[in-house]
Amino acid sequence: MPDDWKTVVAGGLIESVPTLLILLGACLLVLGLAGGITFHQWLPIAEVWARIGAGTVGALILGLGFFSWTRRCSLPKSRNYRIEINYPTKNDEVDTFDVKGTIKKALPENYTLRVLRVYSENRVAPTGGEGWVDPEKGIWEVTGCNMGTIARKGEQRDFAVYLVGPSGKALLDYFGDAGRVHKLAMDKLQKAGIETEYLPAIRKHTPDMIECCRLSLRKKS
Repeated sequence: MPDDWKTVVAGGLIESVPTLLILLGACLLVLGLAGGITFHQWLPIAEVWARIGAGTVGALILGLGFFSWTRRCSLPKSRNYRIEINYPTKNDEVDTFDVKGTIKKALPENYTLRVLRVYSENRVAPTGGEGWVDPEKGIWEVTGCNMGTIARKGEQRDFAVYLVGPSGKALLDYFGDAGRVHKLAMDKLQKAGIETEYLPAIRKHTPDMIECCRLSLRKKS
C-alpha cells in the first residue's frame, strides 16, 4: 500500500534542504506581510516590529534557500577545470593502458573522473576505474583502461575523459555490474556452442556526465 501522501511530502522536504529553506522563508515572509494568521486568531502578529522581523528573517531564509538550490542544480563547466590528456598520445597503439593528464583545480563535490570508450552515435562504455586526482600538483590518472574485447589489431577507437556526478556514477556502476554478469553468461553460452551479442553501449548520458577531452588510439594486438 502506498505511503500516506503527507509522509511522502515530509520526507521529500527533509531530504531537500534548499526546498525546505525556500518553503520556510516564504511562510515567514507571508506571515510578516499579512500580519500573521488572523483567521480565528490562530497566529496574529499585531506588533509592527514583529511583522518586520518575521518578514526580514523570511526574506533572508528564502534567499539562502534559492542560493543553495541554484548551487545544487548548477552543473560544472569543463572549461573551468582545463582537463587535458598527456598520456597516451594521439594514435598510440595500446591494449591495456593507463591514462594520465593535467587539471587546473580540484574536482567539484561528489564528482569523479572517468574514461569512456566512445562508439558511433556518441554511445559510450566505461573503462578503467575512477580517476585519482592530485589538485595541488595539477595531475590526474585513470588506471586499467582497455580497447575493448572485440577491437581488432590496428582498429581506431576514441576515448573521452568525463566529469561524472552522482547520477552518472550510478549509471556507469550499474553498467559495469551488468557487463560482468553478461560476460559470465556469454562465456557459458559460447562453451555450449551458442552465439550471443555483447552488452550494448550506453546511448543516453545523464546531465552530470560532462565530456572534457577526447583522444583517438589504435589497437596494439
